[in-house]
Amino acid sequence: MYKFDLDLNGSLYMLKGEETVEATPNKMLSRWEKIYGQLRGGTPAIGIDGKLISFFHPSIRHLGIAKYFFGAIAFDDTPPHRLIAVSADPIEYDGIYTSKRSFFSSSSKLVVFPSGIVDLGDSVLVSCGENDSCTKLVKFSKDELLDSMLMLE
Repeated sequence: MYKFDLDLNGSLYMLKGEETVEATPNKMLSRWEKIYGQLRGGTPAIGIDGKLISFFHPSIRHLGIAKYFFGAIAFDDTPPHRLIAVSADPIEYDGIYTSKRSFFSSSSKLVVFPSGIVDLGDSVLVSCGENDSCTKLVKFSKDELLDSMLMLE
């Protein structure tokens, strides 16, 4: 399994055991960050059709409300794990942000953050924390997921 992280300068890194490899940021990631906030956290990466796929979650604050989004990112599965694709737009699903809030969750946040991914053959199952009060499982067709991503230069 692989994990990806961004440093404070916006450089994207692939972390594998003790090894850290820089993956060059590009215009599409800059677009994501300008519109939806800094890419953070997410799922470990899994191999799908010769690519390593991971999910991330940026957030923005607007009119006193923090809103989280989530998207997918793809890397070449061979070192140096070149960045090759990213979601064209945030991923949404039926019922996003609708979970019942707990006593401890804030009504000034719309939260979704992917935290796990499982390969189900023709699809993937992503676990997402929502509104700091529950976990939802979201199933995506691999073909639809890959088709929704923009290939990067």
